Amino acid sequence: MAVALTTTFLLVGAATLIVFYNQTVDARHVAAAEKEEFNRLQTESAEIKEKMFVLLDNHNLETVARGKQLVKDDRPRYFEAR
Repeated sequence: MAVALTTTFLLVGAATLIVFYNQTVDARHVAAAEKEEFNRLQTESAEIKEKMFVLLDNHNLETVARGKQLVKDDRPRYFEAR
């Protein structure tokens, strides 16, 4: 009786350890995939920021303004809110 109880206890314990191990491995895989996605998004964000800085560069804005025949006002007058 004691041998059967000990054997059952060991089998249940081993099965529990296997389940915990599998959950740990799955969690590590999910974490690795999330880290990879995070790095991809960071790279994409940096690329978008770089494109934005190029578009908003003074030289490019002046080229666009000339293309649309806009004239730079040297002494602009602004409306005042009262």
